[in-house]
Amino acid sequence: MECLRELVPSAKFFDADQAARELSDRDPEVR
Repeated sequence: MECLRELVPSAKFFDADQAARELSDRDPEVR
């Protein structure tokens, strides 16, 4: 998650987090 914070601006961090959760829900291996 630290990498995402550095790559994605705080403004878009929420969207990135939500997208990551969707991917983790669809593909447990992504974790």
